[in-house]
Amino acid sequence: MTKPSDIDFEILYGVFENAIYGGRIDNETDLRVLRCYLRQFFSAHALQNGTNGMPAALQTVSLPQYTEHLK
Repeated sequence: MTKPSDIDFEILYGVFENAIYGGRIDNETDLRVLRCYLRQFFSAHALQNGTNGMPAALQTVSLPQYTEHLK
């Protein structure tokens, strides 16, 4: 299994930047936000196991508890 420290994240960021939205982000602010998210959730630190074997980045993500749609 590949360790997070062995991954070339700069290449991964480039692939994701072009793959997300089909490379059609034409607003500089949106591109900066995308880059921040990529670095936050796809880095050696974020992918290291934290508690319960879950990647550290996913431990900070909270999902809504409410599952019914508003009418």
